[in-house]
Amino acid sequence: MKNILRFNLLMLQIVIFSVLYLFLDDSHFSGINTLEEMIRTELIQRKIDPIIEKEVAENFENSENQKKEIEKTAEKITKNLEKTEVIESLTKPSLFDKFFKRLYFSFVTGTTLGYGDIFPNSTICKTITIIQLVTTILLLIA
Repeated sequence: MKNILRFNLLMLQIVIFSVLYLFLDDSHFSGINTLEEMIRTELIQRKIDPIIEKEVAENFENSENQKKEIEKTAEKITKNLEKTEVIESLTKPSLFDKFFKRLYFSFVTGTTLGYGDIFPNSTICKTITIIQLVTTILLLIA
């Protein structure tokens, strides 16, 4: 009977911490999905490139050739930004997907399996993870 109680408490703890982790966005975790991280990096790069292009254009004389190149680059950037909306929708998981990832992380942490495929990235996430590990250890030795 005592083992069943421990198991039930562990499952309850995992669900509670999953909900806590749900309040943290994906930036607090590393290794969630390599493809999603690559897409996020690409989106950031696409937002930075126009700023760099503008700075470069302002630092050089604007000859006719440079103006044409800038216009071509501006068109490419505009097309890329139009495609960005589609990419952003791919990187925004549904609430179920987000909760499932947090549940997986909480389960791996709560059972002290620690696969290492997902790990806390921020101080707040590491703190919550430590609290979960301590409560798991206390539950196991009680």
